[in-house]
Amino acid sequence: METLKKQQSGFDLPYFLTTYISAASEIAQSEPSLEEFDKGIRAHVSSNLQISEKLVVQLHHPIHWMMFNHHSGSYFELVNPRLPEDLMRVRLKKEYTPDHITDLTNLILKNYEPYLKANLNSLGLSA
Repeated sequence: METLKKQQSGFDLPYFLTTYISAASEIAQSEPSLEEFDKGIRAHVSSNLQISEKLVVQLHHPIHWMMFNHHSGSYFELVNPRLPEDLMRVRLKKEYTPDHITDLTNLILKNYEPYLKANLNSLGLSA
């Protein structure tokens, strides 16, 4: 069973989201390719929370929807390649603060908590 370090009785969804968004903000500072960004987040979250990368992948969609949603006030931005051989990149529009991370975590929970909990339940995990 997948567990987080911080909570043994169930999957701590807010802690997972905060860890994910914090990792994303750190990784995006180097303006990585989208693939490097995704791989870096998965590895960081998996290692720090002692969960599989597969679980991270299964939960990441609503996080990315909100991270790159300009209407949510997100500071993440996709940068389209200028040449065909270039890769799409991710960058921060501004530095993320702990308050921004908390705000985005709360926004994701407000909009997608039932979806995320249903994904966890389908995997035999409780939140």
